[in-house]
Amino acid sequence: MSRTTRERTSYALHFRPSDAEKAERRNAFLVPLLSLAETEQLCLACPYFSMDVIEQLVARAKAFRIVSDVEAWLAATPSSERKEALDFMRKN
Repeated sequence: MSRTTRERTSYALHFRPSDAEKAERRNAFLVPLLSLAETEQLCLACPYFSMDVIEQLVARAKAFRIVSDVEAWLAATPSSERKEALDFMRKN
């Protein structure tokens, strides 16, 4: 591998997407999940969903449950969203 190739790879790794690119990636991730949410029962097993994603999924689901490590979920949740996450857990 030449030095030039490594530099290009390094630059690619440090690429920061624009807001539009972030939204496009998020939609590519979210749209299939929203379709799955409309099944009989939605089971979420990932502690890294943000509250806005969880709320969108739960709103479409006929029934849901979260099968996840609650401590990992709270640790991965930004501090600004933790109260909302705790309130969601208490409510559901």
